[in-house]
Amino acid sequence: MNEFSVDPHRLEELLNYCMDFAKQMLNSYAEFHPFGAAIKAGGGFAAVGGCTGEEHPHSRDVYLLLQNSKVLAIPA
Repeated sequence: MNEFSVDPHRLEELLNYCMDFAKQMLNSYAEFHPFGAAIKAGGGFAAVGGCTGEEHPHSRDVYLLLQNSKVLAIPA
C-alpha cells in the first residue's frame, strides 16, 4: 500500500478551501452537490466534482461516485 504524508497545515488549508467553496455555492445557488477537493501537484487546491450523466442527479449518487473514484493526479 502506498503511503504519503501531507503537512497538517496544508490539510487545514484544504478544509478551509472546501468550506469557502461550499459557502460560495450556497450564497450563489442556495445548494450544492457533494464535492471533494485535492491538493494539486503545484501546491494549489482544486474542487473535484462527479458527473453521473444526469441533469439533476441525486446527491447520494454523486457522493458514491466520488467515494469510489481514484484521483491519481491533478495537474498543477
